[in-house]
Amino acid sequence: MIIVRATFFFLVLFSIGASGQSLQVTNPTYLQEDSVILYDLNCERAKCGHLLLATASNEQTKVNYFSAGDAVGDYIEWAKHHQPLALFSGGYEDEGRPIGLTLNRGVVVSRSLEADMDALILIYPSGRLEILDIGSCFSLPDQDTTRQFCLHKSAIDRRDFLQWASLEGITAFQSHLLAYGNKLRITAEASPKLAKRRILMTTRKGSDSYYAVVDMEQASDLYAVSHLLMKSLPEHEILTMVNLDVGVNDILHIYHARGRELSEPRQGKVLRAVNLMVLYYSNGF
Repeated sequence: MIIVRATFFFLVLFSIGASGQSLQVTNPTYLQEDSVILYDLNCERAKCGHLLLATASNEQTKVNYFSAGDAVGDYIEWAKHHQPLALFSGGYEDEGRPIGLTLNRGVVVSRSLEADMDALILIYPSGRLEILDIGSCFSLPDQDTTRQFCLHKSAIDRRDFLQWASLEGITAFQSHLLAYGNKLRITAEASPKLAKRRILMTTRKGSDSYYAVVDMEQASDLYAVSHLLMKSLPEHEILTMVNLDVGVNDILHIYHARGRELSEPRQGKVLRAVNLMVLYYSNGF
């Protein structure tokens, strides 16, 4: 088994209605040797959240997403044969309906393309995660780079993209793009309100890639969190950073490599979920 040494982070993030509050990453819990680590986040010596860091480059950590029909039932059936690492809510929803372009295993759930959401999160049947910047024209990963797709401008491109996604069995949902290509994309005016935040990041350090889930239990400014996360990982290239919907159900469950659920963080009731995103161990069974 490939072991990749994880980096210990000390983050300086945001103020909550005041100035100069610091956030420290402490108390690592090793969920699968040192390739999956859960940290406490402390704000001025008081716990205020968690950071989950999982190595993606060794293909031991994979991703799945349930967004259509009985998402909870589908997840429960799937989990009988897989070992979850982290379970949480993903895309935005309104009264049970997904907001933004959404696909479930190649089937279109929602064709509504939201103009202010520039992130399209793709999950392949293999469990690989890819995040596209659809705010501009793009080429598909591992495909002909001369074929550009402009989803917001071309109905033909949207049709061709959906045909490709259907053939590939792609699962996908839209969200707000906070950073891309090691550059911040959110502006200070975008979301000034204070709210609980959950952020998904993909990063790279040298030849190693990582998934990171940041869960901030204290109300915070989304721009401030994003801006200071960019500055707080100096050894990492921030490939992508997207906002996840905490929602009214606020679901976050973390599991040990042996299948035992951690008592903390343990938030929200899975049975009430509209959608579920899961990181899982590929060698769990």
